[in-house]
Amino acid sequence: MFDGIYEIECNLTRFPMPVAFSRRSQFLFLFAASITALLAIEHVVVQSLVFVRQPRTVAFGITFDIVVGIPVLYWLLIVRPLRINPLTLIAALLFSITIASLLLPPGYQQFVRPAQYVLMLVEAVLLIIALRQFMKIIQAYRLLSSERSDFIANFEEAMTNVLGKMAVMSVLVTEISTLYYAFSWDKRIEAKPGQTIYTTYRRTGISAILIMLFVVTIIEAAAVHLVIARWSPATAWILSALSAYTALLIASYARSLPKRPVLVDSQHIHLRVGLFWRATTHRLNVETIRLVHWNSSLDAHTLNAAKPLMTEPNLLLVLKEPVEVVGLYGIRRKVSRLAIYIDEPEAFIAQMSS
Repeated sequence: MFDGIYEIECNLTRFPMPVAFSRRSQFLFLFAASITALLAIEHVVVQSLVFVRQPRTVAFGITFDIVVGIPVLYWLLIVRPLRINPLTLIAALLFSITIASLLLPPGYQQFVRPAQYVLMLVEAVLLIIALRQFMKIIQAYRLLSSERSDFIANFEEAMTNVLGKMAVMSVLVTEISTLYYAFSWDKRIEAKPGQTIYTTYRRTGISAILIMLFVVTIIEAAAVHLVIARWSPATAWILSALSAYTALLIASYARSLPKRPVLVDSQHIHLRVGLFWRATTHRLNVETIRLVHWNSSLDAHTLNAAKPLMTEPNLLLVLKEPVEVVGLYGIRRKVSRLAIYIDEPEAFIAQMSS
């Protein structure tokens, strides 16, 4: 059976289908079709007289086909040709055990239990590996923190160094950073000795606005929960969870603003707006800096980094070479013109001109 599948895999690779049906889609379709055919056959066998006559023997065969067959198919058609992380085989094994338990009658699931024990052992090994990786991330983070004072950038780089680039890396970094700034009692400003600090929140009123939004969100969540719970408790709890997450994000953003000011040292400018934006560029890369007002000298090629502060920008930085500005959830923009707000723009211009 699997030799035939391997031949199909080779043929698909050798004679690719049209561009509209990509190589990835080919293997996903073949995997889905193979799983569907396998489960359809096993379902027919369970309902047949063969199962009635020899239930234990047939139950063993069905368990073997599903618990072993699905992971093998996943390896041949998904992991190997598409270069998917082999650890995802654990999910395929869990899926196959669940399907076997649902397909077999309650009295004939004894052959599934050994596979469940194997899965528990694999999960224990993975937990140990995860703990070791976590310790490596902490060590890498501490090393980076000794050179640079930026929790988000250091944590993202530490995770990338240990785990490699992952599609969900930016989401993980944002969520962990949100929890860190919301619950951390460390009030120290993220800055190194010799760096000049420029705040971005004291003269904007953003702190008062965020406190008001936080209180309104909590009150609204409680009121909506009480009303919706009369008709649908599940919906009420879902809405309450969303409101709680919104309140958490507001609190985290409010606490990140004092800890993440704009920094200037002898060589670099570190532009930061709480959780929302961060960028670093060399001082020599700044072509001009000038005071601006709302809609003054702002165009489609200018990133207005003052929006999260709910105020107008008061400085426009024109750069010689574009820099990458990183935002929430890995949003990235290459810009050569950056509008920002700083509480003391004149002092910033004076230092940059010196």
